[in-house]
Amino acid sequence: MIVFKLLYHFSSNPKIEFNWHPFFMTIGFIYLYGNSILIYRAFYTLRKKTLKLIHAFIHMTAFILTVIALKTVFDSHDFANPSIPNMYSLHS
Repeated sequence: MIVFKLLYHFSSNPKIEFNWHPFFMTIGFIYLYGNSILIYRAFYTLRKKTLKLIHAFIHMTAFILTVIALKTVFDSHDFANPSIPNMYSLHS
């Protein structure tokens, strides 16, 4: 429920909403994905099931942050005045 309120609140100001994109992408892709891989390799003394659950939880958190970051970009393009086309560059 909190995530839906947060996502709804984002679309109120498209220029400010875009600022969340680099933050969520950096946290999701670089920090969490990297830590998930390192945890899986570094803590080999833990039980395999526990290790896989921790690994999966961190990956899922990174995926959710990445989806939110993509939503902020699409909303900032769609709700801008005039609207900016989506997927127009190589980075997109």
